[in-house]
Amino acid sequence: MRKFGIGKTVLGRDIVCYRVAGKSERSIIIQASIHAREHITTALAYRLISHYSAHKPLYSLYIVPLVNADGVSLALGGVDFLTCAKLKSYLLGLNNGSHDFSLWKANIRGVDLNTNFNANWGNGQSNRFSASNANFIGHSPNSEPETKALISLTKKVKPVSTLSLHCKGEEIFWFFMQGGANYQRDKQIAKKLAAASGYSLKGGSFSVGGYKDWCIQHLKIPSYTIEIENDNYDYKAPYINLEREFIKNVRLVDALMEHTYEY
Repeated sequence: MRKFGIGKTVLGRDIVCYRVAGKSERSIIIQASIHAREHITTALAYRLISHYSAHKPLYSLYIVPLVNADGVSLALGGVDFLTCAKLKSYLLGLNNGSHDFSLWKANIRGVDLNTNFNANWGNGQSNRFSASNANFIGHSPNSEPETKALISLTKKVKPVSTLSLHCKGEEIFWFFMQGGANYQRDKQIAKKLAAASGYSLKGGSFSVGGYKDWCIQHLKIPSYTIEIENDNYDYKAPYINLEREFIKNVRLVDALMEHTYEY
């Protein structure tokens, strides 16, 4: 296993990637916690790193467990970790004066990173056009350092597929305006992932500007958003179902590696 930085957050924190070498030259990127409140996915990503370090995967895995480190710190503990009074005041204003940031999705600038990628950018139904706790697309596509870091890694690695770990809903999103052979390929693989994990498939373009969307549109590869946990999950709750979700996602990752070989 190799650990290396792929970029820095707005506040200058390292965004770390772990490479677990596989039996094949093919590679997959798995990224987690692009949304701050979904930090359970970071815990899941580290479980996957540990598992595949002990059980050599078929493909090489590039796992980025904490894309939005600044936002996760905010979601977990509020503004107390910040030293800049102006930034504290700004964020409290975006959060309606509340010190409870547990439902915060954005980065520290109030940009929702999963709407910031240049993939039909700015055309989502829920998009916002000013800083917010969620859904603000940024002032331009790919504007945020966290977004740029993922794009840079992906261009270097040239993966055959990607997984984005999100929470919640026990769903797999696979579609983003792809057509023809790619549509059939991506859907068939998605069915295999659903069968392996027990998650349901969602085929519509319910959002735009996400990492999955960018990979499908620009790289023409199968790319999936995995929504772990059921709809009853409380973002403030302890990670009591982590082991259950880990087992499901090991099966899912194994299925992805197995079935991309068919294409």
